[in-house]
Amino acid sequence: MGELIFNIMKSELKLSLIANPETSIIDGTIIFYGVEEYSGEFDLQEYDSDCTENLIGIDAIGYDNKTKYVINFGIGEVIFSTAIKPEVKWKNSNKINTYKPNDERIIIET
Repeated sequence: MGELIFNIMKSELKLSLIANPETSIIDGTIIFYGVEEYSGEFDLQEYDSDCTENLIGIDAIGYDNKTKYVINFGIGEVIFSTAIKPEVKWKNSNKINTYKPNDERIIIET
């Protein structure tokens, strides 16, 4: 995982992804708009600024015309909801996210 930035003024969460931690080049981004009910739990004792965190998974659960997301990574997780589908961009590719409204998980093609 490259970086996770929550812009509270824009209600926007940006997740940057890298495929090769040796190069630290951003290969893709996922931007969530209209973010509500944001919370995060982190184990800062496990944080190492010299290491790249692994993205373990992204769960998506639909409810009341919204989707609740749980993003899991090495030192913690971020939980939030939004009614807007995320924007997914991959470097040098036209691949997009695969999402079915009744699915409990979102699958990112790589």
